[in-house]
Amino acid sequence: MSEELAEIVPMSLRAQDRAPAGEAIVFSGWRWAANGTPERIAFALGQAGWRVLYCSNASSFLREGSGRRSGLAENVHGLEPWIVGQRLNALPTVGRWQAKLLVAQVLRHAWELGLQRPVVMYPHGPWFAAVAREFRKRSLPCVFLCLDLAEKKEREVLAGEADLVLAIPPTMCQLLKEEFGDKVRLIPQISADPGSEKISGSKSGVAARWESIPRPRLAYLGAPNDRLDGGLFARVLAEHPEWNFLTCGQTPNVVRPNLHNVGWVGPREISAICRAIDAGFMPYDCRSEFNLHCVPLKLFDYFAAGLPVVSTPILCLREYKDLVYLGETAEELGQGIRNALAEAPDDPRREERRRIAREHSPQEMAKLLQAILTEAFGKSHGFGEGRNSAADSRNATDEPWRDRRKG
Repeated sequence: MSEELAEIVPMSLRAQDRAPAGEAIVFSGWRWAANGTPERIAFALGQAGWRVLYCSNASSFLREGSGRRSGLAENVHGLEPWIVGQRLNALPTVGRWQAKLLVAQVLRHAWELGLQRPVVMYPHGPWFAAVAREFRKRSLPCVFLCLDLAEKKEREVLAGEADLVLAIPPTMCQLLKEEFGDKVRLIPQISADPGSEKISGSKSGVAARWESIPRPRLAYLGAPNDRLDGGLFARVLAEHPEWNFLTCGQTPNVVRPNLHNVGWVGPREISAICRAIDAGFMPYDCRSEFNLHCVPLKLFDYFAAGLPVVSTPILCLREYKDLVYLGETAEELGQGIRNALAEAPDDPRREERRRIAREHSPQEMAKLLQAILTEAFGKSHGFGEGRNSAADSRNATDEPWRDRRKG
């Protein structure tokens, strides 16, 4: 854990004891089943008692299910907002109109849920700047979730519209602090919740897809997309047919007898997969700056199971160099896998990985977010200093967005 985070976490523990829960609208560029960082943040806040409206990536009004709201987790309601079409956002005038349409729609659902003064959180995507602008017109605070490396123009427009920036990659935190100062805070990546993946019954549906695959098994917990060095991955597969590799999501471009895709998996099944494999594998393409500076969710999911991890040398792994096996070539990765598979079940490094994962758990993230958001917005938004029934009443009159909730 970095020194900056080490200073924040103890403060969060103190703030958690005295700060009542708040309200949040959390936007995502994905859907709940993707179990990405926005999804995990929404879940963490819900576990901490916050009332959360999670908004998945906006879809066309023609899509079945668009505009519907449903319960997703404790204190978390999900909405699939609709617009006319994502491609139209490339036209500035139409993009601004669709942002107004989206915000009016979201606030109507927030009103129906009884939210009074929610904090709005949004990830990457140029269109979210227009969305944030509409929320700020209604005096609702906006938080940019900086999850990956972003080009200067994109980060300036997204961070510029935010009242607070929460950055996960240390590189981005440093760059944004140089540009935006104290409104930028570093937060850790978040691991999967170990209590949310208890599968009902003796075997999950996903487990049935891998139980016949021989060991040793290694997994990349994600879709085999452009983040991976495809050539390097294919060479390791070809040179080691005795090892079996699992991927999730879309069908991989590489086709080998020892590569098995188990399809999309939800958050309830991540730890089940980790319990069924022998090592995590992350052959990222480090030639890409975007990949080089990433902080993968899956790293801490592997750590939560104590698993050894074999990876190309992305920058965030410098902090864990004694707990992971690094390689830049197929030969080096192959040796790393051999070393990982030889690791004893009682190796003390396994417990150290679990300890680190606990530091990154949704429970710890909830404490940290509670502290940061209370410090930034508690006084103006009624949490952190106590709330009363009058303040929470639906008949209150101090919400400037209320009269505009229908459009």
